[in-house]
Amino acid sequence: MKTFLTSIALIFFIVSNCTSLCAQSNSDIKLDRSEGNKWFASFSYGVQMSGIKSEDFVSSNYSPVYKLSFGKWITKDVALRVGYQGRYFRTIADEIRYTYDFYSIEGVLDIRNFFSKEKRDRIYMILLHAGPGLFYHKVYDRINVHGNMGISNVFTMSKRIKLVFDISTIIGWDIYQGDQDILPNTSLGILYKF
Repeated sequence: MKTFLTSIALIFFIVSNCTSLCAQSNSDIKLDRSEGNKWFASFSYGVQMSGIKSEDFVSSNYSPVYKLSFGKWITKDVALRVGYQGRYFRTIADEIRYTYDFYSIEGVLDIRNFFSKEKRDRIYMILLHAGPGLFYHKVYDRINVHGNMGISNVFTMSKRIKLVFDISTIIGWDIYQGDQDILPNTSLGILYKF
């Protein structure tokens, strides 16, 4: 687990420094959010696991994750989005595929823009996102309310297309084992502005 967390921290450090240098060398690129670029949609694919304890870091505990979201920038710093995440996760306790659907509504904060005096899009953005959602557990045939939170690293590829690297988690009570559970995930995807 320490190796995993150290790797994630190292990736953030490298990406943050590289993109800061890139942004400085491309400071003449201005990518203002015009009226036509307030809406966005994204799709990403990645890997998730059921838990963050040391015993959870085994290959049988990993499963794919799909994410789809649609949102709108309310201000230069804040957006609202609705999203979907699924389709199943595994646990180390058994061989069952726990199929689920998670529908969420989240607030999104562009923290680089929030703390900057110059309000504009950047080559690189860091987005914090959090909010509640409905988690439908198909194996249990039950709907629960859970929370979702995470951080996204967003890299501008063109005026409308961005590359998104996201680390997030679903947190809730009785996702699968009768107490507080967590489903962390990492995903890579594309964000399209329109």
